[in-house]
Amino acid sequence: MTRLIPILLLVHLFTIAKAQSPLCLLKDTRTGNVDFRAEELNDFLQLDKYRAIFFGEQHNAGFDPEIKYHLITDLNKRTGLRHVFLEMGFSSAWNINRYLQTGDTTYLYNPAWPRTHSLYSRLWTRLYEYNRGLPDGRKIVIHGVDFERTDVFRTLKRLAPIGQAVPAPLRPVMDTIAAHLSDPPLVMWKVIDGRFVVYDNSVFTRTLGYVQQQFLAYPDVTKTYFGSNYPVVEDIITNDGLVEVRAKRRNSSMFTAMQQIIDEQKIDRFIGFFGGQHTTYTVGNSLANAAAGLKGLHKSDILNIAEFAYNINTKDTAFRRKHFHELVALNGSCKATVLPARTVPEYKNEADFVIIADISE
Repeated sequence: MTRLIPILLLVHLFTIAKAQSPLCLLKDTRTGNVDFRAEELNDFLQLDKYRAIFFGEQHNAGFDPEIKYHLITDLNKRTGLRHVFLEMGFSSAWNINRYLQTGDTTYLYNPAWPRTHSLYSRLWTRLYEYNRGLPDGRKIVIHGVDFERTDVFRTLKRLAPIGQAVPAPLRPVMDTIAAHLSDPPLVMWKVIDGRFVVYDNSVFTRTLGYVQQQFLAYPDVTKTYFGSNYPVVEDIITNDGLVEVRAKRRNSSMFTAMQQIIDEQKIDRFIGFFGGQHTTYTVGNSLANAAAGLKGLHKSDILNIAEFAYNINTKDTAFRRKHFHELVALNGSCKATVLPARTVPEYKNEADFVIIADISE
């Protein structure tokens, strides 16, 4: 019996060690993309068992579009999950959904902006191609729950009826919209000389507020003018999301919007991609924490994945974690590594799992 106890202990420790072994995602040398193996990732994260999945990203184009595509499409194949929540406004989500439905790229690009061919462009193209082969009840749907961006003006113009005279009460606001169709994308912040600099977007905020207030001041006229497009317009003009970098108040408004959409559309499963401060367990009102309060959802139904994406060649160290070099070492020669959060320095209390991704150029 005395010999049996150490043996059982060794078996137990081996089981724990095996369960905590990291999952290495290699780079496909032919395409340069992640060699994504759906079965391995699903088995490691047990994706099938969760009804709400949050991915706390670092807003990078080097890894996020790739992992988003694979998580969204694999979950769709396995569980029928089709609802995707993103850190964007209602107008941006409407445009992406229109593109996914029609393939018309004018919904994705503002002619006044420089045309880019980023990995995000490829993400939407791949999702469009994927959606084409699905029945309507299985197609991917994008939901925006954050504040509106400058593309809101172009969207409202597009939602307006073509060839129909603008009612007199709405002429000033429609003229304002027309004057801002070429507004550049919002810049919220930048790191300059190692300092985090927040940009002043008060001009946009005032213009958006005026547009929203003017439509709300004439509800019947607005509803009649926009006709069947009014429900989308209503979502936009009642969006009170704050145009700010700080997470706390945005977490509250985004969760309110999520909750309303989930209730109205009776959504049973979803995945959400947001910045890490909107998903981390260490922020009390983060979306991952708040989701446990959704009707019929329990904490055990929620999976929270954090991301640590690094570029070892950048001179910008403003966002470097205290254990930066230790975190990089954990990734070794992998393109990305998936680990239980409890085994990762600085992430123990932030999420359930962490993906460490090399986005070095």
